[in-house]
Amino acid sequence: MIKRLLTLSVLLVSVAGPAVADCTTQPWTFGSNTISTNCYLGIGTTATGPFQIQSDYMVSLACSGCIPQGKHGIEMGYAWWLDAGVLQAMYQGTAYKPILLNPYGGNVGIGISTAPTATLEVNGTIRATQVIGATYQDVAEWVPAAQAMEAGVVVVLDREKTNQVVPSRNAYDTAVAGVVSAKPGVLLGEESGSKAKIATTGRVHVHADATTAPIRVGDLLVTSDKRGMAMRSEPIEVSGVKIHRPGTLIGKALEPLPTGEGDILVLLSLQ
Repeated sequence: MIKRLLTLSVLLVSVAGPAVADCTTQPWTFGSNTISTNCYLGIGTTATGPFQIQSDYMVSLACSGCIPQGKHGIEMGYAWWLDAGVLQAMYQGTAYKPILLNPYGGNVGIGISTAPTATLEVNGTIRATQVIGATYQDVAEWVPAAQAMEAGVVVVLDREKTNQVVPSRNAYDTAVAGVVSAKPGVLLGEESGSKAKIATTGRVHVHADATTAPIRVGDLLVTSDKRGMAMRSEPIEVSGVKIHRPGTLIGKALEPLPTGEGDILVLLSLQ
């Protein structure tokens, strides 16, 4: 297709010469290629817009629904029955095909007037009728933080500040607020250098301490007295019933840690 366009460009220049510049006075036709009196260029067709191509692999910049049966290509135009612009890949003129945007790199912006800074940046509402898939399995928020913290750190509310978190330092802290996430599946809020990505639900790796008691799969976890670490919760007996202290729980261990310190996968369920 590219070779055909280059060949055609050379043909137009060599045949038409300087006369092409005078397209406002008379139309020009070169086989199936045209330049109309309003200087619309048509390649393989008579253009109804500034530039229109039609070939076995047609790209139309002026119409929608105009790829004939048996042809392949991209439709770009205005669909009056939808009252919307259309970008549609077609095969054989009847089958809809996927479209790849920037398959080799680069970001895509929708509804923005500046260069996008993420793979997909949208200014507006995203509505889905099916599942939105994410590789990572936690939900996190951008939360103001008193200091920079690495992923896996257990955080608590800063009792000296409003809406701010700090690394945990006390065992069974009822101010526990989540865990610093490395790569959240869903990230809410606005990014800032003074904020951290704090996961509050889902599966996330957590710094854990098993020096006083081994952690088994299914154990409930709470803050330990070591900075940013979780440990196994030990129930207390109330009226003959063993319970875990309300407001202290981080979640359930999904991996064991027999001894020492390390990172384990945890199902977050703050309560």
